[in-house]
Amino acid sequence: MDWDGIQVTIYTEHDVGGETFLPAPNNRHPTFRLRYVQGSNPRAYKIEFARGYMQDCWSRCSQLVEEGADSPPPVTGLVHLVENDPSINDKYGRSLLGLLGKMQRVNSTLKMLRGTMPVVFKGQQQTDLVRIAYLTGVVPVDDGGPPDDLVVVALAPAQPGGPQENGGGSGPPR
Repeated sequence: MDWDGIQVTIYTEHDVGGETFLPAPNNRHPTFRLRYVQGSNPRAYKIEFARGYMQDCWSRCSQLVEEGADSPPPVTGLVHLVENDPSINDKYGRSLLGLLGKMQRVNSTLKMLRGTMPVVFKGQQQTDLVRIAYLTGVVPVDDGGPPDDLVVVALAPAQPGGPQENGGGSGPPR
């Protein structure tokens, strides 16, 4: 899949173990764009974002490399995204819990982008795993048209046993 130029706005956050580094400053929706790294093999992408739309630690995210061969498992129970509807976050969190767990495994074989990001969590420097998967046609639309796609971001500590923050978020690609 060619991720180059895809912009993702995170509308739902899924906390499966503590805090995450997804919330954007000033109550904005976290938003980033993926850019292909010329000449990379395997294909790699960098995250770009405007200041204030992602936490600063994302500027230190490694290149995200395409890895894995297995398609993500089917996801059900998603609904059309409605801005500022608190029940949406819960519905997405329950529907994506299994997928997030598979994405966060160090040895996961799911097809996705993978990288790392240095963070400070509860005063300790650590490295987080960053995983991004693209789900095709999983979000129903109100007008009865074809379902929308969804991008899912998963975060987890690279070293088990340290301070635990993990979870993820999801939003439509543009």
